[in-house]
Amino acid sequence: MRKLILLVGVLMMGLLIQVPAQRPQHLPDYKNESVHFRTYVDAYEKWLEDEEKGLNGQTPGRMFRKRSKQFYRWVWYQKNRLNGAGYTINSHWETLKAYEDNRLNSPHARALPGGDWINIGPTSVWSFAPSSQLGIGRVNCLAFDNAGGFMFAGSAAGGAWKRPVSGGTWTCITNSIPNLSVSSICLNPSDPNDIFLLTGDGNGGDNSSIGVIKSINGGVSWSTTNLTWTTEDNRRGYKMVRHPAAPAILVVASTIGML
Repeated sequence: MRKLILLVGVLMMGLLIQVPAQRPQHLPDYKNESVHFRTYVDAYEKWLEDEEKGLNGQTPGRMFRKRSKQFYRWVWYQKNRLNGAGYTINSHWETLKAYEDNRLNSPHARALPGGDWINIGPTSVWSFAPSSQLGIGRVNCLAFDNAGGFMFAGSAAGGAWKRPVSGGTWTCITNSIPNLSVSSICLNPSDPNDIFLLTGDGNGGDNSSIGVIKSINGGVSWSTTNLTWTTEDNRRGYKMVRHPAAPAILVVASTIGML
């Protein structure tokens, strides 16, 4: 029993010795201060490499990143959220400020009228097991044409659909494309047959985005646009909106920034 306790103690001491501090003392606190991203990452990796050499007496291998997971999570998160000078920012706070400024100053800002929501279904779904809800999926977006003729829905893994606003059957308009996830739908205000889809599941990541595709015949056929990715790029598109004063301009929010 004593030998077992001693062995466990030695192993725990070994683990403590092998795990260095998450941040070198000569560098600022990257979690709570604005830092120049590229300079900080280079300095941190140089410090970590020196630490590895001092511990192992050789060039670091797999342990190089494994021993600093929190830092590299921060690197992944911040690399596309820098200001124009390359410094880290509090992106959550900046997003909130931008939203409030737009809400208060935009001429298009308006409150929705009141009303009651009514459940229109589905009230039952097909399922092998009583406890599961097969057939229920996420809807990522809705869009309406200006003439009020059709409404469109984009789903997380079931493609894009349309139906008359007055009611009727939903029709899938993406059976001919390989990527069945849709994050946003934009319609040409002067021609509802001119449709843009932002592909991929930005929220859940069920499918990577292949960029923006376009139809000029109401969804009968589709073509690629200048914003085209491959699934190997592993990129997500979160939202696509049309410029209110310049309908020919689309803005896309993605994992590589605003496009």
